[in-house]
Amino acid sequence: MLVGRLLISYYLQRFRNLLCSCLFALSCVCFLMLSSCVVVHQIDRDKLAKRYMEFDPDPKLSSFKHEVRYIREGAAGGAGQSAGGGCGCN
Repeated sequence: MLVGRLLISYYLQRFRNLLCSCLFALSCVCFLMLSSCVVVHQIDRDKLAKRYMEFDPDPKLSSFKHEVRYIREGAAGGAGQSAGGGCGCN
């Protein structure tokens, strides 16, 4: 009987530890998600709209590089380009 009680108390303690760990991890994730939401003031929005903040600061140059790469590689299509041969006659 004593062994059964010891086993039950052991598994209850492990369950409590697991539950506490999961709750702690969940609270950390929630805290990180909520702390990443930021209100950008009107006066600071001009800094975020600068050209160097864009994902692709020069889309014309990127388009040209993609075209040259596809012509050189002989690849067809892929990134919104028309399918063409490797001869450069797109």
